[in-house]
Amino acid sequence: MIRPRLGRRGFTLAELVIGMVVAAMVAGGILRLLINENRSLAAFAEARGARATARSGINLLLSELGMVETGGGIEAAAVNGRSLTVRAPYAVGMVCRALSSQIVASLMPVDPDLWALPGFSGFAWKSGPSVPMAYLTAAGGGTLNEPGPVSSCVTASDTVEIFPNGRIVILNGTLPSVPPAGAPVMLYRRVRYEFKASVAFPGRTGLWRTVVDAPLPPGVTTPGEEVAAPFDNTARIRYFVLDDPTARNSPPADLSDLRGVEISLNAESAHVLGIGSRGYKQAGVAVAVMFANRPD
Repeated sequence: MIRPRLGRRGFTLAELVIGMVVAAMVAGGILRLLINENRSLAAFAEARGARATARSGINLLLSELGMVETGGGIEAAAVNGRSLTVRAPYAVGMVCRALSSQIVASLMPVDPDLWALPGFSGFAWKSGPSVPMAYLTAAGGGTLNEPGPVSSCVTASDTVEIFPNGRIVILNGTLPSVPPAGAPVMLYRRVRYEFKASVAFPGRTGLWRTVVDAPLPPGVTTPGEEVAAPFDNTARIRYFVLDDPTARNSPPADLSDLRGVEISLNAESAHVLGIGSRGYKQAGVAVAVMFANRPD
């Protein structure tokens, strides 16, 4: 005869309900923790994206604007701080021989890809230490031809260096002043930086770079390249005038008084994080770029 075991019984309905409620509360807490963690990671990623956008704009601006010459390197500066057009050097060297209508120059080595880019806008030279750079634009008749005669750079006193892997070029045009042998000379492209409507992020602001005198590639109808986006609509350019250490909102009437610029790159994240978010993540960066060859 088997006796039934006493003292064992199943869970009551009330115990099951209480257990399920406790388990649901624990699971809900874990789920909220995971959601918050995911939001934090997403916010970090968006903030990192905004900082990367600002940094990409900084790298390009520093590399190109840092070579702009003070006297005539700025062609146009917008009063609203949204655009700046500069004469950006892409090749530098020395004068071998000059006449009233021609310069033979020895140029330092230039990256072949950079040299091959379209958009030659003119050349400039300096006739003396206290004389500002003189510019001759392509629109004003300045032309570039190569190769030039090496014999023009070989003189009795050997005053002009023929750079290894460099170039000898002929620059033609009516020169307002004739530079001496050994004077610095540069070739430049007109480049416009501007904050305007983004194509990559419709309704947002992008930083655009346009080589003004470069022809449009086949099939392209809009000039310029969107180099970084998106930015807040407060992104802008401010101007350092003469010895004033504070950047101004408006450029001077005489652009030769410009000594540098401050670019406010107020970058934004690409996306809003979702419900409950306070909008795009932002990374405000301001960088100052001072121009070369300032006379004061």
